[in-house]
Amino acid sequence: MKKDSTTTRQKMIMLLLAFSILTVYSLQAQVRWYANPDASTKVNDFFRRFDPDASLRNADCNPSATNPTVSTVIDGDYGRVWRVTKPKGRQRAELARTEGDRSTLGNFNHRVGSGYYYGWRWKINVDGTIASSDKITVWQWKTAGSGGSQNYPLNMEYSNGRLYLEAWGPCLNSNGSVSSSWSNCSGSITRRRTTLASVRVPENTWVDLVVRIVKDDDPSKGSVEFWFNGVKQTLGNIDADEYRVKLDRTSKKAYHRTNDGSLNSAHSVYPKWGSYNRKACKYKITTFYDEMRVASSLADASPETHNPINTSSNNNNTTTTSNITGSWYRLKNVQTGRYMDSNGEDLVTSTGSTGYDKQFRFVEQGSYYNIDVRKSSGTGTGIFRTIASDNRVKITNLSPRNDGDKRYDIRRLSDGTYSIKSTNTDKYLQNNTSNTITITVKSPSSNNRAKWRLERVGSTGKVIAHSKELVKSEEKSISIYPNPVKSNFTVALQGMDGAHVTISSMLGKVVFTQNMTNNQLELSKSNGFNSGLYILRAVDNQGNVYIKKFIVQ
Repeated sequence: MKKDSTTTRQKMIMLLLAFSILTVYSLQAQVRWYANPDASTKVNDFFRRFDPDASLRNADCNPSATNPTVSTVIDGDYGRVWRVTKPKGRQRAELARTEGDRSTLGNFNHRVGSGYYYGWRWKINVDGTIASSDKITVWQWKTAGSGGSQNYPLNMEYSNGRLYLEAWGPCLNSNGSVSSSWSNCSGSITRRRTTLASVRVPENTWVDLVVRIVKDDDPSKGSVEFWFNGVKQTLGNIDADEYRVKLDRTSKKAYHRTNDGSLNSAHSVYPKWGSYNRKACKYKITTFYDEMRVASSLADASPETHNPINTSSNNNNTTTTSNITGSWYRLKNVQTGRYMDSNGEDLVTSTGSTGYDKQFRFVEQGSYYNIDVRKSSGTGTGIFRTIASDNRVKITNLSPRNDGDKRYDIRRLSDGTYSIKSTNTDKYLQNNTSNTITITVKSPSSNNRAKWRLERVGSTGKVIAHSKELVKSEEKSISIYPNPVKSNFTVALQGMDGAHVTISSMLGKVVFTQNMTNNQLELSKSNGFNSGLYILRAVDNQGNVYIKKFIVQ
């Protein structure tokens, strides 16, 4: 009996190990490329190149203009992101190809006959107003080299608050066959353009984009699908001239010749992100990117939605913050990306995010707040105190109280980040250059060191919500916490009066499905969840789709 028991136990360990390996392999197999700026800020680690074309041949461009640049910056909503800047007088600033030097998720080529999802989070800023006749290319499915009959089978263009997804047909010879060169076409090349979708995108507003491309030079086999902010778009032949795509019966998929150039090569077409074309020479254009992925599933390509923390607006470009009480938060500095840290008498910042010493809560004192330090899994163990004589903040071993040097005016700013101002000095808490917390009179409107993001954490210290920063209460999202799941967990809806929820394993097996009639659902591992990664898909009453991933341990 002892031998049999040992053998059974060994088999169970081997099965669990095999399952863990399979889970990790499945996750890596789903995501084929990921340009993660938190892993590396080097362009060539993820992209083959950056194209800063001087465009000497175009009379409306200035070859002596400032060079285009690509860098990473700390964004108030999402942390470190890519920034591509094309100065006025330059035609091009584009990140090219999903091929880099990183051995893990840094080199991907899309082979003929295969379908993949390209997902990214994006926002744009244009200095000045784009002329009504101008459209700026901001993404291309580009033909490699100088050959090819299409030049770019797919294109995204932006103009005055609208983003357009376009399909470009091939140049045809007089007998109807596909030409070997798009430049041989007579007349304007725009005759071969049809717009598949048009969506509203205000400047300086993050949006989530996913395009699924089946790569094929046969127009009946190649296809395109498009998701905007998690919602699959209805496609059409908008403003078509000589070329039209064929739509499926739902009008959610367009059949199109998506391969061009060297037809049998994985390198025949490739993606480019940035801003480009002759009209772009007139403008300084800055584009931002986050969550840039190629994956074999929609869930893995889609940027995760964030659970908003509700606020209400007032008349001075800030919002009230009474709803932030009752939870523990991490405070992340916008300028440095470092976390406020109470590990010691003086308040400092650090690069790490784990530990109770980086968790705080806000306790109301009339119109102001004490900032309570967690330091343990229980209640707070001290509060912030302003030392006005030397512009520092210390931790004092006191419970919350209504003393002037321990009260802070906390405001949500118009860009969604937070300012924290000492009430007895009228100065703001900032992450200074030595990475300690000091106070300054310099306004957060021009001082990112005095701006903070909130990340709500659960009982285990895991983040369960980001301040986005912070969105209005009527916006919709979904959250799962705690994540990873050990036993019981909660599915919470924000801004919805119900949704149909489906939870599937990474292999596509539906594990749980239910119509939620309120905004919260309590579940447990005993509901049929084995260890592994799961995809939750929620469809609200208006048909909008929200996707969230979580792990069961």
